[in-house]
Amino acid sequence: MSLWVKVVSSVSVILLVRAVFRLQKLRRSINYFPANYFLFGFGNRIAHILLPPIQWFTHGANLDFLWKFTEYERLGVDSHATISILSPGAVLGYKIADPDTVKQIVAPRAPFRKPAEKYTPLLIFGPNIVASEGEQWKKYKKIVGPAFSEGNNKLIWNTSVKIMLDLFDDVWGEQQTINVEHGADLTLAMTLLVLGSGVFGMETTWTDRAVAAPGHTLGFQECLRIVSMNLKARVVTPKWAYSVSKKLKVIDVAFTEMEQYIREMIQERSSSTTQKSYDLLSSLIEYNRLEDASSSLNDRELIGNIFMIMSAGHETSAHTLCFALALLAMHPEEQDALYEHVKSILPETGVPDYSYFPRLKRCHAVLNETLRLFPAVGGIPKLCTEDTTLTTSNRSGEKIAFPVPKGTMMSIVPPALHHNPKYWPEPYKFNPDRFMGDWPRDAFIPFSAGAQSCLGRRFFETEATAILALLISRYKVSIKEEPQFAGESFEQKKARIFRTKHLLSLTPVRVPLVFTRRS
Repeated sequence: MSLWVKVVSSVSVILLVRAVFRLQKLRRSINYFPANYFLFGFGNRIAHILLPPIQWFTHGANLDFLWKFTEYERLGVDSHATISILSPGAVLGYKIADPDTVKQIVAPRAPFRKPAEKYTPLLIFGPNIVASEGEQWKKYKKIVGPAFSEGNNKLIWNTSVKIMLDLFDDVWGEQQTINVEHGADLTLAMTLLVLGSGVFGMETTWTDRAVAAPGHTLGFQECLRIVSMNLKARVVTPKWAYSVSKKLKVIDVAFTEMEQYIREMIQERSSSTTQKSYDLLSSLIEYNRLEDASSSLNDRELIGNIFMIMSAGHETSAHTLCFALALLAMHPEEQDALYEHVKSILPETGVPDYSYFPRLKRCHAVLNETLRLFPAVGGIPKLCTEDTTLTTSNRSGEKIAFPVPKGTMMSIVPPALHHNPKYWPEPYKFNPDRFMGDWPRDAFIPFSAGAQSCLGRRFFETEATAILALLISRYKVSIKEEPQFAGESFEQKKARIFRTKHLLSLTPVRVPLVFTRRS
């Protein structure tokens, strides 16, 4: 045996022994609380971003959605520890699927904070409300929060209605059936058009949405699509790589032109003397002007917050709508129930104004059930700032305490919480009726939890309700039949249609749909 082989073998044994001792020390520190283990767990950021989820090996970015509540059932608790063995040392975290434990974590003076450092990919265009914490977050909320006004909600509703009517009249026209290769392509286009008016106050139609503005090589919508899909890659890709790959060059241009588009819109709106507008950009600039120099947003912060609003309002809304259409296509009886409800509510003209929004309760129920099954994020991270103790429930409903050392990473897990059978009977079943009466609100957190929950929730609800109601009132949606999948069972089709990946948010891989005009 050569000297080098002996050295490598000796070092490997030493490292292995050290890892085992660290692991045992960590297990003792949490009193051997139920845990799962990964060689490269969510404490290893590179493995988390680049590698797929593999049992015992890598955590991956989409694992919490794939597993849902299964690990909690196996371990017999509603919250469990998770240990990353090589990160490079053993790293402790906790996964939470217990609404009572969530309350303890997000309570006003609880020793937990948002780990803003984990939101680095969202700082591409500047500091923003999503990637901030503490006083900085309060500063941004003071200016960004009021922009999401009732006037903006009404604008979003009217814009969504107009865009859908234009789709029916100018794009689909007299066609009896419309084939869509991927539902997300359609819903992304819808939400981008809504963003054009609702966020930026600019009129964009189905026919001119691909046109690049003067001084640009890419259209605004194409820029946003490329940027949304490549945020994580932008963070880890070295600058020199953009000069050697044609694909990376296009990505680089998209990021550059996206910032240019936002700067141009800010400049145009800042110098505008027209009457008050309720689009988010105008409101944001107006509220920013009211602040003194020390508390107003600088150009970088303004750009960062506008991009964050735009990105969240585009991708998350579109993917949720795509999942909703897929669920209705897979469950025609629920689609029929929604159609009858919508038909009984909408006016004879088929053009509802904003006053119809609260009356479309079954639309709200379908969207909530979609978000329960397909929440946008797999985990909401929190960092423990001092040694503390939390409680959770075991399989029998008994309360058990577990220690949380300072520096422990917590993850509130919506996919697991939303599939906890203690709160959701038959949790894997698509059943909008569960949201038509009383429902466990503490066990439903699709828009985060606590004081820092999503400011754009009503924006999404308004937009999605208008789009869903009008679409279902005029067209029946079904899954496109393809010869290569002939003979597959319902469960096989379900697994194919609802395959996901995790980009900026939970993303459907491919949902082929057919829209058939109703008589």
